[in-house]
Amino acid sequence: MTPARIAVSNLTCRFKGIFLLNDISFSLAEGRILSLIGPNGSGKSTLLKVMAGVVPDQTFQISGRVDVDGVDVLHAKQALRAKQAVYLGPDLHTEFPLTAQEIVEMGGARVQEAMKSCECWDLRARLVRSLSSGERQRVALARAWAQNPKVLFLDEALSQLDLNHQRIAGAVLKAWAESGKSIILVSHDLSLSLAWATDVLFLNRGRVLAAGATQEVVTEGHLELLYPGSRVRVDHEGACPPRITFQK
Repeated sequence: MTPARIAVSNLTCRFKGIFLLNDISFSLAEGRILSLIGPNGSGKSTLLKVMAGVVPDQTFQISGRVDVDGVDVLHAKQALRAKQAVYLGPDLHTEFPLTAQEIVEMGGARVQEAMKSCECWDLRARLVRSLSSGERQRVALARAWAQNPKVLFLDEALSQLDLNHQRIAGAVLKAWAESGKSIILVSHDLSLSLAWATDVLFLNRGRVLAAGATQEVVTEGHLELLYPGSRVRVDHEGACPPRITFQK
């Protein structure tokens, strides 16, 4: 059995006594891409932020463990956490007049290679604040590439890409996974996230509804539990991503 790259154990997050995440446990092996799927307010972004350690535990009550290669990133120092995992949100902001290349250089070495892989080398001299949302997302992905973490958390981080750059980003993510990295992503575009995902975790009201390999977990029964009142059809065709259609 392939050892877990990420192991989440009994993870709970509360805010003012309200459970945002309730006893979350799952694991993900290296080289896998996990898609977090659930309705609005189910806790997807909260789960990513807590796992990445970007939610302040002074404000939120957090318990449990998130291990990356045996390191509990919830309690690790920032320098160690940055080597283990990187979180990318929906947009890239900077208060300073930095160029795209300067932003990627903050991630680490191999800047030109990273920016060319993410199709943003031509943006290198542009100020980040002058870029479109999709261009900023490509630059952020390149910075993560340069940082070379073991785990990448993507929270709607590719949502502004056009179709061609979605294709390129998908190829980059698959190449990262093949090199041994693990990726967890949130996207409201169900078809897009399933096109890349080897694994799926269905989250509802802060609890895990189902988790496992995409072909096993994405079923009509699970989707109808996740989205009550919906009537869906799921078609699995060989190794292709499942195709989901909503019935009238």
